[in-house]
Amino acid sequence: MAEKKYRLRRLNNRHAPSLREETIHVVHSQAELRLYLSARACQCGGKLGTRRKYRSQLRAAKGKRVITRVIDRYVTVCRRCRDEVQFAFDISEPVTNPKASLPYVLNPTSKPSEVIDAGHWLNLAYGYFEAALEAQFEGDPTACRDLALTAAAAIEEVLKFYPEGRSLPPTSAFFTPDSLNNFQQQSQLFHRDVLRGLRDVYRQEAKKSEGQSSALDNLLSSVLD
Repeated sequence: MAEKKYRLRRLNNRHAPSLREETIHVVHSQAELRLYLSARACQCGGKLGTRRKYRSQLRAAKGKRVITRVIDRYVTVCRRCRDEVQFAFDISEPVTNPKASLPYVLNPTSKPSEVIDAGHWLNLAYGYFEAALEAQFEGDPTACRDLALTAAAAIEEVLKFYPEGRSLPPTSAFFTPDSLNNFQQQSQLFHRDVLRGLRDVYRQEAKKSEGQSSALDNLLSSVLD
């Protein structure tokens, strides 16, 4: 997992850490940030809840230039042992994709995630599509569409790890021993063609739900008018 270390300087926020080395996680969207936090746990195994967040600035020397980056910090507390754990995120890379604000856009860039590995993205895709089917069963086509498209977007995140012409991802796409072991035990699930087929199924389900949602909107409009 790629991480960056910068020297931090207290600037605009009185809660910012004093001058020291700290790990900064580079993320591509708020959605990716939240998904990363939701997968973290305390060393004791307890779940982490966000206590507070704040924003500060970071200055890093790059050759003769000094680059200022905006850093979002989340202070979490373990629900079991009550210890605090702090995470810092660099989300200041400019994004020009007009769809970046949609709920099912997880990473509007072409770069693979540096904080969530291929195995976890695939598990997220499974989870989102399961939730989409539940929404469909409960008669909520709009939620079904958004969840199915998010599942397809998670598959796209897996595929960003693949070198051109490769049917399987490199081992560097897996950030933990457990994740790598799961890939080695079930590598067929990560075949590029399998994932593309799965992504297309998710998108087809979203398209069906979008049609149902439009029909429902038209019916409601006719009744209300």
